[in-house]
Amino acid sequence: MPASSCHKALFIILLFFVPEMLSAQQFKPGFIIGGNICEIEGLPTGSYFGHHLTKFGFLVGASVRTEVHKKINMELQLRYIQLGMRKPMNPHWNDYTSWNLTLDYLQIPVFANIMVYEDFSISPGLSYGRLFGLRYKDPFLIMAETLRDIRSFKKNDVSALLYVNYSITPVVLAFVGASHSLMPINTDAEERILSPFRFNRGFYNLSFQFGVRLHLM
Repeated sequence: MPASSCHKALFIILLFFVPEMLSAQQFKPGFIIGGNICEIEGLPTGSYFGHHLTKFGFLVGASVRTEVHKKINMELQLRYIQLGMRKPMNPHWNDYTSWNLTLDYLQIPVFANIMVYEDFSISPGLSYGRLFGLRYKDPFLIMAETLRDIRSFKKNDVSALLYVNYSITPVVLAFVGASHSLMPINTDAEERILSPFRFNRGFYNLSFQFGVRLHLM
């Protein structure tokens, strides 16, 4: 999806959400804490036997929500999330090389929390992310050719999200879900990486997330 279309879709949702919040009689704050298992889809990592090229990252933030229907409330979050990818050593395969790429994002997700059955709800939404930090460790220069210009990562990211939630108590909500970038996060991925099997669309953040939301009454 083109970047302009992603930004337009996010703007339309914000245009709907903000007036609803401003006209609401009650704002309900909350907090988010959790983690995510993430990787960079499309990053050519080669063949590493016995490796899962994913990494763990933290997720923490605050939220505000308002009811727009008996079974629907809109939620706006401001949160910090760690994304990226890593390759650990694997002595079992006589592999003592490793690399680690961490991307720090400040995200502003917008959700529609929809009650579907008793204590279960789903939360589809869109998120705007701003890359503000990047840490890269590659002592063996394994990924040097692929990521030789680390500054080529885009500062802005728009992603689609979908969560499944379970209300443990009226205040504590457990969630699991996933997010995926809607546009490439690397500006020159298409120019540098050629795939013999399919058109390479670039690099995308892929994240499976979990944690709890504290919805204050």
